[in-house]
Amino acid sequence: MKNRISGITDSQGFKAGTLVGLTLIMLIPITMVVSLISERSYRAASVKEEISSSAGGILQFAGPVIKVPGKRSIEKIFINSEGRKSSEFYEEEFTLWFTPEDLEIEIDLDTENKFRGIFYSPVFTGEISLSGRFNLGSIDEELEDNEKLHPENAELIIPFSNQKGIRGINKAEWNGTEVTLHPGNRGLNLSSGGIYTEVPFSLAGNEAKPVTDFSFKIMIRGAGKVSILPLATSTSVDIRADWPAPSFGGFCLPDSHNITDERFSARWNCSSLSSGIPVKWNDQRVFDEYSLMSSYIETDFINVHDHYGQNERAAKYAILFILIPFITLFLFEHFFDRRIHIIQYILAGIANIIFYLLLLSLSEHISFNLSYLISSAAVTLMLCLYFYSVLRDSRAAAIAPVMIFVYLFLFITLQSEDWALLIGASGVFVITGFIMFITRKIDFYQSRQNQK
Repeated sequence: MKNRISGITDSQGFKAGTLVGLTLIMLIPITMVVSLISERSYRAASVKEEISSSAGGILQFAGPVIKVPGKRSIEKIFINSEGRKSSEFYEEEFTLWFTPEDLEIEIDLDTENKFRGIFYSPVFTGEISLSGRFNLGSIDEELEDNEKLHPENAELIIPFSNQKGIRGINKAEWNGTEVTLHPGNRGLNLSSGGIYTEVPFSLAGNEAKPVTDFSFKIMIRGAGKVSILPLATSTSVDIRADWPAPSFGGFCLPDSHNITDERFSARWNCSSLSSGIPVKWNDQRVFDEYSLMSSYIETDFINVHDHYGQNERAAKYAILFILIPFITLFLFEHFFDRRIHIIQYILAGIANIIFYLLLLSLSEHISFNLSYLISSAAVTLMLCLYFYSVLRDSRAAAIAPVMIFVYLFLFITLQSEDWALLIGASGVFVITGFIMFITRKIDFYQSRQNQK
């Protein structure tokens, strides 16, 4: 009975089954490593949000809008107990909002990474130039007979989502005359903040000026993203910044852009016909902030070196770094007639898990590629020295080219983001086929004693 049990435990099949079970057990520390990567990534995102908030947050604003107060006469009819009708007139206030006919937006930004400990976030400062014209001649075309505007009390409003993003005003001109801007959104249901100025005008007489030009230059600061709502019949937007990795999104992509290793520029041309935003509306039409999100033009300042994302992608292949070294050592036992204890297999698995800890910790301080080189070289060297000292056989160095191949395969996969799935699937297919080929003649039922 004892010899029978010994024969089973000495068989290649039993050893192979043990290694499969050991590989599954190793998934537990791998899961812990993946959880640690997610935790560090979450911490980095949290600090990034704190830095962004301190710097003024996302720069989100809309083109200028003119607010024109008005009054409408309402007739209220009463019927008494005898059936006689009587009426009473009262006035109700309303507001007409009017957008520009043409709007030109130019944004020039200087960017830098702000650090808090080892974490950082891109922040920017710069200037917004808003210029264009309002055609006020048609502002009262859709008024009812009982409605009257008071253009002498009109105000121009530039909505901002975050008041902290406004640093100052370099220029503010309305129809060639300098005006003063004040904080406030004046009841415009588009954002929580903004700036405004009084722009009285006349609709009749010698003072009437149907076409009115405007020009504003606003100093701003923010972080992470620029988001613009094009409130005009025709809007053109130019954004320039010394940042190498913009991501364009939102309502439409830029008509043209130029991206280099140091900066980018982009230009949009938008029409109210495609955005669906009306050129004018009154209080009876209430804008829903969420319904307008799809109409924003957005530019994200993304981090060029997202090492947490690369670490997460690398960890998805962790099972290969456990399984392939195990298979290599198993074949080493079979072809070189050397016994390797299960504890030594476990140590080899732990070494490859430590690779991910080294990669994560180093990439928080130096570049990901250099971190990968140092971590993979350290683990490969450690495994070679360990098995050479245990087995006292120079052939133990055979594990080095195997580990170099696996680490090189993973590195190429991580660098080729668009082709990662195809490279990964093809690589696994080739590795599996190679293992099947070299193990095709192994008798997994035969024990080592029988082989001798």
